[in-house]
Amino acid sequence: LGCDSLVTLNLTILNSNSGVDNQTHCDNYTWIDGNTFTTSNNTATFTLTNSVGCDSIVTLNLTILNSNSGIDNQTHCDNFTWIDGNTYTISNNTATHTLTNSVGCDSIVTLNLTILNSSTGIDNQTHCDNFTWIDGNTYTTSNNTATYTLTNNIGCDSIVNLNLDMFYSVVDSFNIQACQTFFWELNSVTYTESGFYSIDTTNEFGCDFKAFLDLNIYDTVVVEQVENSCNKFFWTYNNQTYLYSGNYQTIIENNTTCDTIINLSLSILETNFFIPNTFTPNLDRKNEVFKISTLYPVENYEIWIYNRWGEQIFHTDDIEEGWDGFYKGRLCQIGVYAYKIKYDCFGENTYKVGSFTLVM
Repeated sequence: LGCDSLVTLNLTILNSNSGVDNQTHCDNYTWIDGNTFTTSNNTATFTLTNSVGCDSIVTLNLTILNSNSGIDNQTHCDNFTWIDGNTYTISNNTATHTLTNSVGCDSIVTLNLTILNSSTGIDNQTHCDNFTWIDGNTYTTSNNTATYTLTNNIGCDSIVNLNLDMFYSVVDSFNIQACQTFFWELNSVTYTESGFYSIDTTNEFGCDFKAFLDLNIYDTVVVEQVENSCNKFFWTYNNQTYLYSGNYQTIIENNTTCDTIINLSLSILETNFFIPNTFTPNLDRKNEVFKISTLYPVENYEIWIYNRWGEQIFHTDDIEEGWDGFYKGRLCQIGVYAYKIKYDCFGENTYKVGSFTLVM
């Protein structure tokens, strides 16, 4: 219309804003822009919309702090307790443990462990009388309990156990009684004469050994014995009874001297009696008397005759006298009668008994 139109401006200015996002992180950081940063950064920006709808420009001020890692090299004997509280007995290079470093980030420690072994051994020792060991102690008796700790070639303990056999020097005396000869094993010498001897040597353990020998040498004794006996002979030396003549020998052992050899020449002299087994007192002048006869005289002769009831019916000490079959003036009955004969043989009372028959 060509006329003025007056417009009045009612302007409201809204302000954009900006700010700095200060961040401190370990190793890396993913920001609001979706990017992951691994180093410090103060140039990255990102635009947001603020509460009044204007741009809000954010500048990243990022400080990246680094984690660190390291190897803990350890060398120990037998076992090792690490910072993780575990005790290791064998070498290990895989165990890890996480600490916090001075900037607050992880500090990962890897264990590189070398286990060295202690060693043990036995020191076998054989000695005479005494022995001074590596521990400085002097031992006089056998010992298998003493121990001493050394350092082996890798720096660990080397425990040594003593196994000590202790033997002793000896002075000994021998009093020997031997027969004819004596062989002394200690010096391999054979002695034939009595005397005093000594040797200085070493025993089987290598210790000094001194021995004294008091030696008595005896000869074997031989005894000849001659004996005469009637019927039998009891030899007291060997408790044997001999019934026949002959030569016999026995040896009497003696622990201190030689054996005694006894030779016996024995004669058994049995009196040869003729004793009838029957007689006939029937007045026919044949075999009328029961009479004993001998090949040679005997001393202290006696004879007794008994009937079947044990009654003595005849006795005489005259070998020339016989029994005529009568008792108390009457002829005895037909039957069996017993006799007992006594005589002296080399001073020994000897008896013979038997029976005979009276017939008609």
